[in-house]
Order: sequence, then C-alpha cells, then structure tokens
Amino acid sequence: MAKKLLINDKYDMTDEILSIDILQTTGCPYHLAPDEMDCRYLAEHWVDDRCEHLYVSYRDGVYRVIEGQKRTLAAKMRFVNGKKLKCKVRRDLKTVEEEARWFYELNHQKRKFNETTEGFLSRQYFDETWQSIVSYVKDSGLDVTYSSNRTDNYISCLTTLETIYDDFHEKKSDEEFKAMLNLLHMSCIGASESLMANFLKGFAVFYRAYSSDIDVKTLKKCFVKEDKKTKTSLINVDAYKLIQENTKKFKEDYSKIGKPVAVSIRIIYNKAVRSKDKQLKLSSIEDLDTTL
Repeated sequence: MAKKLLINDKYDMTDEILSIDILQTTGCPYHLAPDEMDCRYLAEHWVDDRCEHLYVSYRDGVYRVIEGQKRTLAAKMRFVNGKKLKCKVRRDLKTVEEEARWFYELNHQKRKFNETTEGFLSRQYFDETWQSIVSYVKDSGLDVTYSSNRTDNYISCLTTLETIYDDFHEKKSDEEFKAMLNLLHMSCIGASESLMANFLKGFAVFYRAYSSDIDVKTLKKCFVKEDKKTKTSLINVDAYKLIQENTKKFKEDYSKIGKPVAVSIRIIYNKAVRSKDKQLKLSSIEDLDTTL
C-alpha cells in the first residue's frame, strides 16, 4: 500500500516505486528539453543510491515526470525497461497549468532556480503578471525566447524585461509600458542589439523621460539606415557602438545603468534633430525617478 506524506504540510503525495516503462517525460511544455549529453553521462555513471525521488503527476491515466526528467531519461537509456525508480506522486492536479505551478514551486524548494529559463517558461502557464508581459511584447511585434541565444525580434533577457515592467507599473502604467515596446520595435526594427539588457533599460529610461517629445521618424533614423537601391532597412551598427562607448564615459555618474544608456541615446537623437529647439534636455533624465 502506498504511503502518504506531506512536504511542508503543503503537498498531499504518495510515496511509490514506479517502472520507467510507465513514466512519461513528454507533454510537459513548461520543461526545457534535457541535454542529451548530460543524460548519457548520467546513464553511464548511474548509481542507484544517488538517484533521488522523482516528482510525478498522475493525470488522465498518465504518470508525468514533473521534476527529474533527466534522471528518468538516463534510466531509460541505461536499463531499456523494467527498472523501477522512487517517486513522489500527486493525483490532485487536473491541468497543465497546475502541473507547471508545482514544477516551479518544487524547484524553488530544492535549489536556487534559474528564472531566465524554466522559471519564466513555467510561469507563463499560471502567472497572470508574466502572461500579461508576454502578451504586451507580442502585441508590439516582438517576442520572448527562453533560450539565451541572441536573435532579432526576440527578447532573451527576461529578468530585465520584468524589471522594466515593474518600473513602469509602479511609476507610470501598463499602457505606457506597451507604448514603449511599440516605439522600441518601430525605431529599432527588432535588431538583437536593441534587445540586450542594458540597451533595454536605457531605452525604457529614455522613453519615460521624453515620451511626449520623441519624434518617431527621427529616432528611427538613429538606428536604421535605408538602402535606397534595394529599398531595405539596415541596422545602424555604428549607433549601438557609439552608445556603448558613451555609456562607459557616463557610467560613473549614475548609480544604475539605465540612465547612462539613456543619456547616450539622447546624444545620438539630438544630433539627428534638425532644429535645436527640438533637442531633448538632459535634466529630464537626471530628475527621473526610476529603479533602472
């Protein structure tokens, strides 16, 4: 008979020994795929005593491995079939969203969770705030990625993205956050350089300081070159290099990175402005109350 146990008086689970044949590692979209090389190494160096309990959800007649997928796959590689593993099983989870929340909570209990990967990936199934942020990003024409690879149109610095949202949510509004994302996409055409953490913070500060004064066409000229022959838009790489150089100069003048990057964007913008009365004043950035 299965033994019931409670972890931190929170989860009602049973302690069971289950065959790897019935343990399923697919159908869990809140997981990143385990690295095959890691699984093979674990399989080759398998030690039963070091294999901790798997955390499993029994839903719709299927045993889904919520935490411990790498160990499960390694066991299937090494033993083919018939091998049994220790599991802690819940039968009260009814949806993928509930399983995603449990996966997230389990990882916070067991180790310092990497929010930049599976943390955010799992939160998109149950966290309304993160769901809203992702929705706003997609509405702007951009998207998020749960990979660390830099790609045009995809934001990978998700902790920074959430920090920026929090700053707008506290100081301005969600509508202003959405407007900032729209301006970012329109003026920088989704270039990966514009979606890096420091630039995003600086652009957010720049927007908050000058939102009512920014001319979209002028800002776009700062970051995009138009090829008249091919009628295509090209990224102005030199602009991003200049911003990096100027940021290094101003970095010591401010406590956080957002303002020196915003100052650097302002310099480029003011050079592109035709009339001096349209230039942006530095004081708007210096006086801004921001956590960025």
